[in-house]
Amino acid sequence: MENKLIFFQSTELGGSDKVGLVDLLITQVQNRDQQDLFSKVQVIVPSQAMAVFANDKIAKRLGICANIDFVVLSGVVIEQIYVDNHPDSVLCDFKQIKFIIYEYILSGKLDNYSEFHDYLYQHHDQINKLRAFQLASQLQDIFYEYLYLRTNEMLDVKKSKIKEWQQNIWLYVLEQLGEQKTFLDVYRYFMTADLTHAQLPRDLYIFGLSSVYPSQLAILTRLATQVTIYWYYLALTHEYYGDLLSDKARRKIEQKLLRKPDLSLDDLYLTSGNPLLANLGQQSREFVELLRANDVQVYEFNPAELTSIDHSASILEVIQHDIRTMKYRLRKEYRIELNQECYVEPIHLSSLINGYDLTDCQLPSIKINVCHNRMREVQVLFNELIDAFNRDSSLECGQILILAPSIDDYAAYLQAVFDNEYVINADGNKFYIPYYITGNQYYKEQRILVTLQQLITTPYQLTVGYLFELLEQSDIQETLGLNNDDINMVKHWLLQNHTHFGYSAEDFAQYGYINYSAHSFRQLLINLALGACLDERVFSDNQQLPQLTLNDVVAIPYDNIDSAQVRVVNALINFIDELARLRDIFYLSSDEYRELSLDEVCLVLDSLKDRLVINDDSLLIYDRFIGKLKAAALAQLIDVTIVQDILNEYLSQSTMSVRLSGKIVCTSLKNIRNLNYHSIYILGMNFGEYPQSYRANQLSLLSEEWYLADRNYNVEDKQIFLDTILAANKRLVLSYVGRRETDNSEIPPSPLLGMLINVIGQGITNFWISSENLFDQQYDFSGLIHHHSLHPFYNSQINYATIWQKLILMSNSGEIHDLRWNFKHSLSIPIAELAPYLQINIAQLVKTFLYLNVNLYNVLQMGRYDEEITLEDTESLELASTQLAAELYHYFNKFASKFTPEELKTYLHNAGVISYQQLGDTQFKRYYNLYTKYITYLGEQQFELKFTREFVNAANEEIVINFTDNFRQEGDTLIICEEFKQIRANKLADKLADINYSLRIRGLVVLAMLSSVPEFTQTHGITKVVIRQITIDGDKRDFPIRLEDDGKLGLRILRYYVRSLTNPVLIHRQAINEYAKATNEVNRSGGYKNTPLQCLERAKAKYLVDWENYDLDTIRHDPIFAHIADDYFEYIANSDGVNDIAQIGNMLAHLKG
Repeated sequence: MENKLIFFQSTELGGSDKVGLVDLLITQVQNRDQQDLFSKVQVIVPSQAMAVFANDKIAKRLGICANIDFVVLSGVVIEQIYVDNHPDSVLCDFKQIKFIIYEYILSGKLDNYSEFHDYLYQHHDQINKLRAFQLASQLQDIFYEYLYLRTNEMLDVKKSKIKEWQQNIWLYVLEQLGEQKTFLDVYRYFMTADLTHAQLPRDLYIFGLSSVYPSQLAILTRLATQVTIYWYYLALTHEYYGDLLSDKARRKIEQKLLRKPDLSLDDLYLTSGNPLLANLGQQSREFVELLRANDVQVYEFNPAELTSIDHSASILEVIQHDIRTMKYRLRKEYRIELNQECYVEPIHLSSLINGYDLTDCQLPSIKINVCHNRMREVQVLFNELIDAFNRDSSLECGQILILAPSIDDYAAYLQAVFDNEYVINADGNKFYIPYYITGNQYYKEQRILVTLQQLITTPYQLTVGYLFELLEQSDIQETLGLNNDDINMVKHWLLQNHTHFGYSAEDFAQYGYINYSAHSFRQLLINLALGACLDERVFSDNQQLPQLTLNDVVAIPYDNIDSAQVRVVNALINFIDELARLRDIFYLSSDEYRELSLDEVCLVLDSLKDRLVINDDSLLIYDRFIGKLKAAALAQLIDVTIVQDILNEYLSQSTMSVRLSGKIVCTSLKNIRNLNYHSIYILGMNFGEYPQSYRANQLSLLSEEWYLADRNYNVEDKQIFLDTILAANKRLVLSYVGRRETDNSEIPPSPLLGMLINVIGQGITNFWISSENLFDQQYDFSGLIHHHSLHPFYNSQINYATIWQKLILMSNSGEIHDLRWNFKHSLSIPIAELAPYLQINIAQLVKTFLYLNVNLYNVLQMGRYDEEITLEDTESLELASTQLAAELYHYFNKFASKFTPEELKTYLHNAGVISYQQLGDTQFKRYYNLYTKYITYLGEQQFELKFTREFVNAANEEIVINFTDNFRQEGDTLIICEEFKQIRANKLADKLADINYSLRIRGLVVLAMLSSVPEFTQTHGITKVVIRQITIDGDKRDFPIRLEDDGKLGLRILRYYVRSLTNPVLIHRQAINEYAKATNEVNRSGGYKNTPLQCLERAKAKYLVDWENYDLDTIRHDPIFAHIADDYFEYIANSDGVNDIAQIGNMLAHLKG
């Protein structure tokens, strides 16, 4: 019978400057429409992305794309034709088969098979239902493979090689399905029926499909006897390559079958050909053989498609050309094949760019970035994109594609970087890279089900950490009517009410707590509700502690609630109550689940719908899942772990839509195959992750014997990588995690990337170090492979981080010195911008010398030193901490004078400020004793120092500083103490130099400011100043201090402060200490022992110590200093910059005992 399958093939997809398959499709569709304007055209495509591409090209060419139905994969079309001819038939939903198998397993019919007994039975007589369900899900997948890959055996399953117990399960499934039809019925119809009078489409179009099940191909070829099928196939190469073998296959055949060296593959006239094509193109090679086995004529190419390559080509063009012409660039000395036609000489490219040349407008066509983690990969990607836009003004976002093996692994990092980093355009406006994440499980379309998944997996013991995971879900925020500011406010409430975990005192009882609920969510909600209702004066007027006893629960009304925040309180109460309701539904106790019927589960999920669904799209997706669940024929009771498994499986199998837009598309590698883009960036080419490993399920027949076109995810990943190399028009940038964060040791890339690097090295002589040693050919890939530091900004790569953009805005300049800080010049920021920072006190001055770049970052509003709110899921067991000390100091100041220590301790226990029972008692005693002494140590008198200083800065601008602060006095002595929360010393120092750095800096600054107003000390009768050191046990020692000063140190510190507002300041406390110490050392004759250069060398040695060098670690993280962190002293010396260690060390040396 005549076959009407018409096969077109090309190595070009077309649609742009090159004619290809899509142009042929458009021509055919146009001719068809002229003959029949109203009949629908069905086009089978491999993916939604290909459908969008073809639809867009047809619409642009013809002005409209009407009556064309793009169908993803051929199975849908085949099933629809079957239904059209069997209108009364109902096709089963195969994803529901697992419920039938689950009931079969629970009936005990597998008990006679010993391999399942230990797995299924948790105890001697109790089956583990979760394991039973997971086994049922695996068997569903196995039977699905059997239907399409072992179709003929499934038609007569009793005579097949399928295991007996699987045969019995399948027959049971068919019995339960009754009149419902499976693919076996569809296949049987098409292969046996007379299709002459069947209701069939006039024609079919298959566009870009590169894989198909053998059974489906058999049906298509049968259909082609009656229907004209136009198949547009995107070929990898111009030549037939069915006889190519991968390196692995070659070794296996030679070792096991041919017993080399007696007989080798050369004797069979098989060839390796192009190594990328041979090793990565197995899936397409098998597909070609499958087509040929079904009499489809493949590889009848027009010789005009053959191309040539010359020395002006790019690396990418050479690689693509060699794949399509099936050539292997290799030195003659390394060639071992008898077939020499596949070999060509290595090439030297005149256009190759070695290194990362910032002045050249061109970009390397292939580049490989080596990073320490995924975040760094994305940060480097951001810089790559901005640099590409800067160099090519014609480049558009829609011409760029960002890929990863699974975009879900990178979605959070892409959002974190692309939503926060920006550059300044020519108009002075911020430019954020427009991007769109699509085709991923946890974004947009499936978000509502991910939220549901998180809700039903809420642990029995709710923690603050998990609560915030839920509150960060946008669906929950929108349902509760909360925004990001509200969420941050809730975080403050949780912190200030010391909430950690548990709904009530009952949850704490199992851990040994007696009638204790201070850290529970119930306590939080009561505190918030009372705080919103009661006026604080209720307690202050009655001279009582702010606490109430309600039904044996001591509440601490939270008094920071205003009327506008009541809405947030109500939303939080309702949400936590809902979580408690779900716990009661799904759990019997902390270690026992409640079993529910499927109807009961559906009722629970329906009740959640009203609380979760916020739009029609979410409603449709939610209802679709509930509908699938309700359709399951399941009479057995299930618990929440099985519900979670059902939802996880549903999410993993859901077809996620892929949308193409004018933005940069970010998606998974598998979602967009063969589509051409100007630039393609691939993240995550990591060893052990890509390609994914694959091993057929050991319960499946497929694990025992292999047939042509059997599915293998490892092979598919290799094919996708090969397709992507060919899809890049101008540029291909790849990155991988190639260094360990802990010790910087190397991690190899994905074997696929390693192979690409080897092919480039063998075939392009630009990378050869020497060609003389045949046995040890060396390559220099420095122009191809770029190693990046663990921390941003720490290497020579161009960088477009937000800090530089903020500096551009603040300084009104068009550039920032090649995006690197120029230490020879100060940043010019208008004085008007600095006015708020010129009203100062001691704390601001002290911070200048304690923290790296603190003032500059405040001016830039970067907030690098704001304390991040950290919520803990458990009660702290620390006896002492800065946070605890600060909080207790607040309560002691507020209540210690009005209430007894016992009353105050009880209140702090109830408030959760101090820990439970004995530990809390110890904490209270320690800090209360310290407090009673501390307030007496501060000095009984307080006075204010206030003055104004005017001077001209280096830019000849007039600076006016207003200083105001309070000081404490004891008799004629001015007292300088640490803040209460900073007291950590366990013993008293013997001399001034042994006191901690921050306290001595405070002493230096105070003395310098007092020296600026000498009449002030006379007015208040101050004759001496002391640093009063206090230990954690309340011991004290006074260290008289003075300044060895010429009267200019105060002004010098003020100038240094002003400079720090617009310039970086490097702080390394040990190095500064060492410089000051070396400066003050004297020799036997009483003269200074060290020169400034020797002091600097001493400081440098401390700066570079290996052990516990926390300040240097901080410097290495800093965006300004990171790239010179290890070479700071040399860099500053060579650039004539200011060495902050020397400057601050010199000032500190003026402080004398």
